[in-house]
Amino acid sequence: MIAKEFEAAKASRSLLFSFSILLVILAVGALPQILEFFREGEFRWVNLVGVSAIMVPFLISALSNVRKYSVDRQYLYIHKIIWRKKISMKNLIDVEKRTNLMESDFSWKRLFKKKDFLSYKGQYKDKKVGSYEAYVTDPDHLVLLIFRDKKIAVSPQYTDRFIGFVRSFVESG
Repeated sequence: MIAKEFEAAKASRSLLFSFSILLVILAVGALPQILEFFREGEFRWVNLVGVSAIMVPFLISALSNVRKYSVDRQYLYIHKIIWRKKISMKNLIDVEKRTNLMESDFSWKRLFKKKDFLSYKGQYKDKKVGSYEAYVTDPDHLVLLIFRDKKIAVSPQYTDRFIGFVRSFVESG
């Protein structure tokens, strides 16, 4: 069976805001290093290392940002720019829309816990749902896939289409 693709929802306002703040802070921090590098006229390793240390996390973050999801009967693929993560659909029990799931977990700790700047990725915990693994770009489009042994949160742009497609696998066994 050919996998059906679903675009990830656009990054939420809170993610864009936090990314903008971090970008300004890092740009202000890097600006003296960049100016010193060009003003001296000689190659200065210290400045190059300083600028690289600031810019490399942004590059890694951009390359690991969630772009889309593909689903077939066997796997859920979470696509990033240069790689994808494959999750078995074997033990899928249910799929549900949970737009308020991450609200109870919103904190500065969650903001800095994520592994990139334009999506929420990693392990999270909710009082009602318990522990879940998130690959979410916008919590308002959150869909929770419930497996026998784990829970996965994703955020496709069109949640109802995604849920309908995945639910057909659950109902057909």
